[in-house]
Amino acid sequence: MQKIKAILFDIDNTLFDIKDIKKNAIASAAQAMLDAGLKIEKDEIIRLLEKEYFDEPKFYGRTVISDFLQEQAIHDPKIEAAGIEGYRKGKIPHMKPYRGVVETLKALKGLNCALAIVSDAREVKVHQNLYALGIDHFFEVVISSRTLNTFKPDKIAFAAALEALGVTPEETVHVGDNIDRDVQGANNIGMHSVYAVYGECHSEGIYEGKADFEINNFSEILGVVESLNQKA
Repeated sequence: MQKIKAILFDIDNTLFDIKDIKKNAIASAAQAMLDAGLKIEKDEIIRLLEKEYFDEPKFYGRTVISDFLQEQAIHDPKIEAAGIEGYRKGKIPHMKPYRGVVETLKALKGLNCALAIVSDAREVKVHQNLYALGIDHFFEVVISSRTLNTFKPDKIAFAAALEALGVTPEETVHVGDNIDRDVQGANNIGMHSVYAVYGECHSEGIYEGKADFEINNFSEILGVVESLNQKA
């Protein structure tokens, strides 16, 4: 008997390494702005941009290049355009899923598991990243907590995914890299929680609860599903 019918995933640092991608994109943006005439040392540009991009409250939905230039009292459309385009060009070549993601998603589909994304990022951004990673076709449902005017670990986004897939919390696994958002959110609604240790980047460690499972690489989710199905 199949117990697990659906698996929900966070996207950033769960399906791909957003931190590494952003670092490469920032370096590309900095060089592009320098080439366009920006008179600030490259290391300082990178330092300031990384502070903006990786500061938790500003991590999602920010026009960071524009904000950076405004804070430096620089109002030059050419430099701004160069930075935005440089960021885009620096990001695209590095948009790759973690090792084993594609093969594992295929295997999960073979187990008749419905797959979905639950993310705090804007919905269009999630879809954009899934397309760039080449894995958009695996997911039946994409839920953005922002669209629902909330953030994980609030139950609202998780509940929306359950409703869209027509499954119960007991039939569902959620995988994410953030203890405070993903693990706590899954535990609160009664899902099986999986902590993606390999991708941990922004967890503040406030939540004192534990995940039901921990995985050190993406493919280990198959063992989690197998284990749960055997208990059905």
